[in-house]
Amino acid sequence: LRRAEEQRKAGRLADALAAYDALIEEAPEQAEAHCGRAATLAMQGLLDEAMPSFEMAVKLDPQLTKGWYNLGLALQKSDVLERAASCFERALELEPSHDKALVQLGLLRSRCGDLHQGIELVRRAAALRPDHPGVRHNLGTMLAKIGQHEQAIAQFDVALGLDSHQID
Repeated sequence: LRRAEEQRKAGRLADALAAYDALIEEAPEQAEAHCGRAATLAMQGLLDEAMPSFEMAVKLDPQLTKGWYNLGLALQKSDVLERAASCFERALELEPSHDKALVQLGLLRSRCGDLHQGIELVRRAAALRPDHPGVRHNLGTMLAKIGQHEQAIAQFDVALGLDSHQID
């Protein structure tokens, strides 16, 4: 598993996919391998192929936070918004401080018309990750949409003052 993950992180996606496939063939019950396979496919823009592997990962391990989060991302990109929201919510049930799930759910809620709930979710993410310029930028954009321009400008100023090279 570690070798496959290293290949994926290094951008050697074909090698990573082959390693995940071999691992799944050897141990089909390993949720992490299905999740890694799906992430590798998603990185290549193959969401339709990735979706069944994400589904299998969370079926095998319903406690796999990153499986729920990544399934939510894939569903969101495929415009299956309510189901994506459910996946982000599940990830947050498992890990309430999952800042990326908070941001994605907040953006999704905003996109679906509940801007105030979206703002609250992104505020929670900003409290967890005050040093992340993307979170601050998203919060500023959302605040501007509801006319809170001074607060929006403050968030943009913070985002501009942060070193984007420090982002994980």
